[in-house]
Amino acid sequence: MRLGSSRQPAYLGCAIAAALVAADARPATAKLLEARVLQAGEVRLRAEFGVPDTAPPAEMWQRLDGLEFRAAGPLGDDPAAAEVTLDGVRVVVAWVGRTEAEAEVGRLRVVRVAESADRWRLAGDEVARAGRAAGLDPGSDASGVVGWWIWAGVAAVAALGGAAWLIVWLSRRPRHPPRDG
Repeated sequence: MRLGSSRQPAYLGCAIAAALVAADARPATAKLLEARVLQAGEVRLRAEFGVPDTAPPAEMWQRLDGLEFRAAGPLGDDPAAAEVTLDGVRVVVAWVGRTEAEAEVGRLRVVRVAESADRWRLAGDEVARAGRAAGLDPGSDASGVVGWWIWAGVAAVAALGGAAWLIVWLSRRPRHPPRDG
């Protein structure tokens, strides 16, 4: 393509728009959450995990499935038990001291992680059951939620690309001298 061809403004506008889209396609930052299982107001189990900072509470709750919790002390009467049921429990997911989601459940089953003295996981469908108690739908695909800011970014990129194309196109238009009449 030779310099000054009529297609240059279109290519330039597309290149500018592509660069702006690529610059806006940065990965979301993450936030570190803490999950606690409380019984009679005392922390019995605790775990930390990360989620994207745009994650809704349902997605945060889904991350509890398979998460390893550390016990704050012995659970139940048998210290060697592979499974323990805790009564009158509250499960809390918090970020920097602010509660993101919580559920009050009458009973919660936890399973010991193999060959561990103090690591536990929530048993079977306990995450989903507790999520329903919290008013969440942990079975939904919350990762597909698109924030309004993504659409605003796309609109801004399109507007800037169009403006750049228009500026280049106007600057390349031949100027006609005024007609004598």
